[in-house]
Amino acid sequence: MVFDVKFDGWLKSRLVAGGHRTPDVPKEDVFSGVVTMEAVRLGFIMAHLNGLLVCAGDVGNAFLYSKTKEKVFIIAGPEFGPDLAGKRLIIDKALYGLKSSSARFHEHLSVKLRKMGFRPSKADLDLWIEQLDDGTYEYVAKFVDDVIAFSRNPMEIMEELRKTYIMKGVGKPQYYLGGDVVELTKDWNQENVYTAFSAQTYIQNCLPRLATMCGKEQFKACNTPFDEKYHPELDTTKFCNAEMISKFKSLVGSANWITTLGVLT
Repeated sequence: MVFDVKFDGWLKSRLVAGGHRTPDVPKEDVFSGVVTMEAVRLGFIMAHLNGLLVCAGDVGNAFLYSKTKEKVFIIAGPEFGPDLAGKRLIIDKALYGLKSSSARFHEHLSVKLRKMGFRPSKADLDLWIEQLDDGTYEYVAKFVDDVIAFSRNPMEIMEELRKTYIMKGVGKPQYYLGGDVVELTKDWNQENVYTAFSAQTYIQNCLPRLATMCGKEQFKACNTPFDEKYHPELDTTKFCNAEMISKFKSLVGSANWITTLGVLT
């Protein structure tokens, strides 16, 4: 029995497939490509140089627009109703939780952009370019289900995407990929710097969470990450256990993203 999974209302948001229990799939069939931060910065630069406007949006329930290639099934629970409860149902849609769902949506959105006249750039396959009849260009960057358009009329691009997808948060980007999009002052403009990614909101959100994870009320303010007298090559403390390794990775990952966001466009 093939079941076309079309959830409505609360059911759509609450049912997630247990992809961790499914067989392994080829690694190249799993991941969604994402635009690099450098390409996004380049998009803002091109927008300023060519008088383009910028508009961002988020595809709602993105993965459910595409179909999975995984051959997996579920045993229907009572939420499917008395006629289907207890039956084995083959999954048709790329549900959240399946291993390859992000890759399937990447393909779906790529097909849509090609139909709109865009082609992936050679520098970054997730920065898409369209040459208009007057010889000018417009750009679309995609980071899984986050889309940002650089165009003289970016709302036309968003309206075209709306014909296929539910688009949320459409408007001038103020917060993108975890960073604040900041319009800089005239002092910066004189140096030909007009837009910046700020990590301020990200820092405010992650510091309390990381401090609690480490059993602290708040982190101690320091000018440098390590004391100048610290010599790691002389450290004889025990190796971290699995829990401490997980915490360490969270700290390093957050610090890495703060550094990435802190660079001006």
